[in-house]
Amino acid sequence: MNWTPSRLESTLISDILPFVSKPNRYVGNERNAVVKDWDASRVRFLLCYPDAYEVGMSHTGTQILYHIVNRDPRWLLERAYAPWPDMEERMREFGLPLFSLESKRPAADFDLFGFTLQSELTYTNLLNCLDLAGIPLRQADRSPTDPLIVIGGPCASNPEPLAPFVDFALIGDAEDAIHEILEVVGECKAAGATREETLLALAVRVTGVYVPSLYDVPSGARTPQPTRADVPFPVVARKVPVLRPDDHPRKMVVPLTGTTHDRLPIEVMRGCMRGCRFCQAGYLYRPARERDVDEIQEIAETGIADSGWQEVSLLSLSTADYSQAGEMVDRMSRTVVDRGVNVSLPSLRADEFSVGLAEAVSRVRKSGFTFAPEAGSQRLRNVINKGITEEDILGAVEKAMAAGWTAVKLYFMIGHPTEGDDDFEELAGLVEKIKSILRRHPGHRHITLGFSPFVPKAHTPFQWERQDDFETTEAKLTWVKSRLRGRGVEIRHHQPPETAIEGIISRGGREIGDVVESAWRRGARFDGWGEWVRFDHWLDALTERGLTLRDTFREIGEDEQLPWEIVTYKIDRGYFLKERHKAYRAGETDECKHVRCTACGVCDFAALHNVLAPAATSPLPEPVVGLLRGVPATTVRFAYRKDDRVRFISHLDVLRELERAFRRCEAPLVYSEGFSPRPRLSAGPPLALGWTSDAEWLDVDFAGQDGDWSEARLAELLAGLNATIAGGLVFVSAAAMPRGTPSLVVGTARSLYHVRLPEPLNDWSVGTLETHAAAYRAAPAVLVERERKGRKRPVDLQPLTHDISVLSPGNLLLELETSNTGSAKPTEVAHALLGLDAEQVLRLQVHKVQATGPSGEHLDSGSVARAEGQALETRNLDQWEYAGNPRGDPRG
Repeated sequence: MNWTPSRLESTLISDILPFVSKPNRYVGNERNAVVKDWDASRVRFLLCYPDAYEVGMSHTGTQILYHIVNRDPRWLLERAYAPWPDMEERMREFGLPLFSLESKRPAADFDLFGFTLQSELTYTNLLNCLDLAGIPLRQADRSPTDPLIVIGGPCASNPEPLAPFVDFALIGDAEDAIHEILEVVGECKAAGATREETLLALAVRVTGVYVPSLYDVPSGARTPQPTRADVPFPVVARKVPVLRPDDHPRKMVVPLTGTTHDRLPIEVMRGCMRGCRFCQAGYLYRPARERDVDEIQEIAETGIADSGWQEVSLLSLSTADYSQAGEMVDRMSRTVVDRGVNVSLPSLRADEFSVGLAEAVSRVRKSGFTFAPEAGSQRLRNVINKGITEEDILGAVEKAMAAGWTAVKLYFMIGHPTEGDDDFEELAGLVEKIKSILRRHPGHRHITLGFSPFVPKAHTPFQWERQDDFETTEAKLTWVKSRLRGRGVEIRHHQPPETAIEGIISRGGREIGDVVESAWRRGARFDGWGEWVRFDHWLDALTERGLTLRDTFREIGEDEQLPWEIVTYKIDRGYFLKERHKAYRAGETDECKHVRCTACGVCDFAALHNVLAPAATSPLPEPVVGLLRGVPATTVRFAYRKDDRVRFISHLDVLRELERAFRRCEAPLVYSEGFSPRPRLSAGPPLALGWTSDAEWLDVDFAGQDGDWSEARLAELLAGLNATIAGGLVFVSAAAMPRGTPSLVVGTARSLYHVRLPEPLNDWSVGTLETHAAAYRAAPAVLVERERKGRKRPVDLQPLTHDISVLSPGNLLLELETSNTGSAKPTEVAHALLGLDAEQVLRLQVHKVQATGPSGEHLDSGSVARAEGQALETRNLDQWEYAGNPRGDPRG
C-alpha cells in the first residue's frame, strides 16, 4: 500500500490516535522540530530511539545529532520512537507502517534508518520497529530499495548480537563521523551504487564504521575476521578530541507531553577517569573532555529563554569531577536559579564537596540528594575501584541533612566479583550508621536504597567475570529487603528478569542474534518495563537455540576470544587484565586527570588527551532578581484556543506548555510560598483529551498593583505569548480581574459544545436526532455509571443537561453543566442520547464553543482587553463545521 504523508496522517488521526494511550507520543508538532523540504534533501535519515517517546525525548545524544545533521541544508534527519503495545496493535490492524514524527513519512522511504542503543533491553523493540516498517529483519534478506540500517550508542560497543540485522554500526562518537557517513551515502546514491558497494565504501572510507557482512566468524572462534584485505581489523572507535561549542544545540526540541526528564540537558563533560572497574561508560568515553564554563552559562541562558523549562541538568558521568565545578555552579546560581529554574547535578560523588555543589544550586527545590557508593564494604569498594571511604559516605549524609535535605538516595550493586557474606554484613552496618545520622536531625527524614544486580560488560576489567544466576540474585534481594527495610527506609531494586535479559545479550556473539529474534517472535517487547517483560519468552528462546542461562552467565577464560574484540576503544586486553588482577588484590588505581597517567592507551597526547576547562573569562554575572513571592499581585484572566494540532495533548500538558510560554516571555510570574514554589496559575474545568476548544480560560498572578496591567501592556504580552506558544494554542484575550473575582473553578457554570457524530452522517438525520433528543428530555432520569478509584456510582445527566439542539445531520449542540458542584461530559450525553458503542464514542469530535458564569455572563465580563469577536453567537453555529471548518468560521 502506498502511504503518502497526507493519507498516513489522516488515518492516524481518525482511526488510530483516539484509541490509544498517550496519543501525543505520535503527533510531533514540538517546539523547534525541524521540517525540511523532502525533495531538496540529498540524504534522508530517520533516527529511532527504540523505547517509548517519553524516554527517547529525554536522550541528550538524540538532540545533539538532530541539531548537527539538520543544520546542513543537504541532509534531513527526522525522528521515530517505539510504539507502545496498544499503538502497535492498532497499527497492525490498519496496516499503518512505522513513520517519522516530522513529515509522517513511512520509515522505509528513508535512505538511512538508524537506532541509538542505550540498553540491551531495547533490542526486541528494534526488531519490532523494523517489522512495523515493513523492512526485512535480516540484513541478507533486504532489497536494493530498503534503507540502510545503522546502530550506534554504547551498546554498539558489542555489535555482534545485532550483527545479523544491521547493515553497519558506528562505533564511538558521532559528531564528526555522521558527516562522513552522509557524504559517502550521498555520493553513492547519486552515482547509482549498489547496496553492497555503498557498505564497502562506508567500511573503507569512514573510521569507526563496522559492516558485519564483510566479516565472518570462523568455525570454533568467537571474534569475527575480515573477508577482504581492505576493511579494517579491528574497527577503531571514533573520538572527538574536544566538545565543540557549535555542536551543542541552543534550541532543543521541546516536547508537548511529559517526559522522563523534563528539563534542559547540558553535557558539561564527556568521559570519566575514575576507573570504576564495572563501569562500561567510564572506559568507552575516555578521555575526559570538558566544556568551557562560559559556554555552559551561555547554553543555559539561551536554552531556558527559548524552551521555558524549569530545570537545567548539568550532565556528565561524574559532574563533581568537572575541574571548574565551583565556578560553574556559582554562575548557575546567579543566572538561572534565581529565576525559579532548578539545577540538577546527577552522578555526584559521596563527599562533602558534592554536597556543597548541590546545596549551591538547590535553592529553588531541594529534592532528594543522590549518590552511589556501589558497595557496602570498604574492601569491595576497593575491588571495584570506587575511590570513596565510609567516612566520605557518612560525612556526605551528615552535611546533606544539615543543609536541609530530608531525603537521601544511595545506589548499590550486588553480585560484584569476590562478594561475600561479610560484605553484606558491612552493608547492614553502614545503613544503620546512616539511619542514626537521620535520627539526629529534626523532622521526618527518609533514606532510599537502590540495588542493581551486577552485569559484566564488554570493554571493562570485569568483562570476564561471572554473573549471579537467577536464584542467587533473588536470594540476595530477599536478604536486602528483610534485613535493611525499616522505618524511614525504602528499598528499590531492578527486577531479576530484566537483569538476566541484559546479561544474556551484553557479552553475546552472533549466536545471540537468533535468541533475540526468537524472543521477539514469541512476543517480547519493552523488556525494560516491568509490566511488559516476559522472561519465559527468553528462556524458551535460549532452549530453542540449545543454550542456557548458565552458558551466558559463566566466567569467561582469560585466554578465550571475545566477540566484541572486533572493535577497539584503544584499551587493550592487557590493561583490562592488569586491572582485573589488581581487583582481586583489592588494589586501587588513581584517576589520571589530576594524579598520574595510568597508561590505558586511549590518549595519543597529540590530538587526543584529557581536556580540562579553562577558567571563565567573561565577568561574573550580577545576581538576577529572585523568585517573586509575597509581593503585590494582579490576577490576569486569559482566554485561549486549542485546535486540531494539539487535540491529543492532555490538560496537564497544555498547562505545562502555557507555563513555559510565560517564562519564555519573561512575564513577572508570582510564585507560591513553601518548599517547592510554583507559579500561581489556576485553570477552568479540564478539557478532555482529543477535544478542541475556543473557550479555555486561565488565571495567572503577575507582580504589580491594580492598574499596572493596562490594555496596552496586556496586548503586548498577548503578542509575545502567541509568538512563542506551541502551534495549535492561541491566546485570544487577557483581562486584569478585579479583586474578589471568583476563581475559574467556582465561576464557571456552563459550557457549550459542538459534537460531530461519527460517519456515516446519514445515519444521524435531523429527524432521527430530534426524536432521540425529545426522548432524552422526557425521560425522568438519564443515568450513567462513573468509576473513580475503583468505585462505581450512578450519575443522573438529566439535571446537568441544559439544552440539546440539532444543527444538521450528525451535528449536535449541547449546553451542559460544568460547575464545581456537578458536570456532564458531551461524550456521556451523546452515548446516553443515541446508544453509541465504545468505538463510536471514541470517534466523536467534540469542540467546546463557549463557557459562561452562573448567570450566563461572559467569564471576562467587563474586560476592556477582550478580543473582538471572542463571544460566539449561538445562531451562527449552523455555519460552522468541526473538522477542517470548510464553510468558514463565523468568529473570523
